[in-house]
Amino acid sequence: WTTTAARRRSCQRARARVCTRASTMSGEGPGMIGRRFFVALTLCVAGTMGFTSTSHYGRVGAAFSGITQPHRLTSNRWLALNSGPGVVIEFDMPPPPPKDPDELAYTLGLNMAKQLPPDLKNLLSEDELATCMRGLTDMMLGRATDADAQLRENGDQLNQLLQQRAREQQETAAAAGAELLAAAAAEEGAETTEGGVVVKIIESGVGPFPTAASTVEVHYEGRLADGTVFDSSYSRGETTKFPLNGVIVGWQEGLQKMQEGSSALLTIPSDLGYGAQGAPQGGIPGGATLIFKVELVKVLSGGVGGLVV
Repeated sequence: WTTTAARRRSCQRARARVCTRASTMSGEGPGMIGRRFFVALTLCVAGTMGFTSTSHYGRVGAAFSGITQPHRLTSNRWLALNSGPGVVIEFDMPPPPPKDPDELAYTLGLNMAKQLPPDLKNLLSEDELATCMRGLTDMMLGRATDADAQLRENGDQLNQLLQQRAREQQETAAAAGAELLAAAAAEEGAETTEGGVVVKIIESGVGPFPTAASTVEVHYEGRLADGTVFDSSYSRGETTKFPLNGVIVGWQEGLQKMQEGSSALLTIPSDLGYGAQGAPQGGIPGGATLIFKVELVKVLSGGVGGLVV
């Protein structure tokens, strides 16, 4: 940190506090800390001026006026440094240890797989994926025989096979979704919206109802018909805020049936969710009926009604 000449002069009466927290201390000499650390530096000049700086990684340097003698830095300790000519404190992060080349090559494979269409994994069996990897290996190593000719000869049939499997999966998902919606609608206390969303209140609230123009704060978990969780604010450990008219229609209809403070199960048909195309990047196949557990934590704007408490 650099300061003006006037500020440096005023620092003659500064008090500096340095806090360090190290995760590994063994085997290191005095004044050394482990690779993972936290440093907080606070200057308070004559009790009237101060600033704080923090760092988790890399090199941290600080120059102070007002230090009389060196101090050993220890884990989880506050050290008071008072009056004197000055000090520079510096921490160096050692480089990470080298990884095994096989581990790095595997990471490259993961990255290559991320570039592929995300729904491709649902259209190929494990044995077919292994054959696909053999084709990739042969092409990379120059062992493939006239690859362009094979693409011209087999490309149309390959596309037809994948499209057929995608249609079959959508038909299967639609049938499972219809059964799921019927079962949800038959439960006691369930209500079906005009568009077809089944809403079952789990816990009642007393706050306002949101409108289509509201902004809301929610906790939620989304599942497919087979129980697969594809998204969850609970797993992230924080609620989500959004304008209601910016999400899928199923959410818009379902949440308008909920009061602030309530929780509910929303069973959403595919046409009010992500439709035939699905959301492959989010793990939602085409034609999927969705089940959301939703807590309406807060109606942030545009709410109507509700009990004032």
